[in-house]
Amino acid sequence: MKDLDEGEKMQFGLIGANIPYSFSPQIHQIIFRLLDVDATYRLIQIPKSEIVKAKGIVQQMDGVNVTIPYKQTLLRLCDEISTEAGVIGAVNTIHFENGKLYGYNTDYYGFGCMMRAVGHTSDNPPDTCVVLGCGGASLAVIKYLKDIGSKRILAVSRTGAKPFPVPVITYEDLKNLQGDILINATPVGTSPKVNECPVCEEIIKKFHTALDLIYNPDPTMFLKKAQKFGLKTCSGLIMLVGQAVKSEEIWLRQTISESVLKAVYMEMKSLV
Repeated sequence: MKDLDEGEKMQFGLIGANIPYSFSPQIHQIIFRLLDVDATYRLIQIPKSEIVKAKGIVQQMDGVNVTIPYKQTLLRLCDEISTEAGVIGAVNTIHFENGKLYGYNTDYYGFGCMMRAVGHTSDNPPDTCVVLGCGGASLAVIKYLKDIGSKRILAVSRTGAKPFPVPVITYEDLKNLQGDILINATPVGTSPKVNECPVCEEIIKKFHTALDLIYNPDPTMFLKKAQKFGLKTCSGLIMLVGQAVKSEEIWLRQTISESVLKAVYMEMKSLV
């Protein structure tokens, strides 16, 4: 992190294109309070036409998170990237230190929190997994599913087959599938278009578990439909908290206990 003058606060933030709805400032302020860290966290909204300014902004900060649509774009600005970020091909966390930008993907760890919440670990991996969407978040999900031993992983795209780490099918193909876990890694259903759902009920009810990386609203229409058919569900709030805690570990260079993660999640759960 940067050298600070006495009394100067550390500065962190979230870079994205359309992020006024983000809960990230609240989450990080809770973490700062629990860890007794003097720091600020703000939203940094950058239009796509001005993304070239991002590197200069990051260099003025102690660290930033990155969200849609820049997770893959900002990876190319980093001087060094973590193993997960390299395999996934996207970053959501950047640390500026000694004149260099270091990129990480803590979505990977956050998604692990979601999987544990519904009982899936390397000891009990889901067999057939379907991931809606082919963006940066999907890549983190797929990497994690592979690492815990899931046997069959498919991604779904409206444009059909494309170069991707797993087979890509269309939404029309999806109508003929059933499986263990259905994961929404698209922005469909997020605020303000909260009544939208990425797939129909006929598809949802063919799965045992539904996860939605969206955290606002909680639950989404997708999860409400899944609950209607008795599926296990989990919203993206726990993933958001998990990836935020992992980001703080990187920025602050310290291990943060599971008890802090749980405390942050419960406090955020009471606010949404």
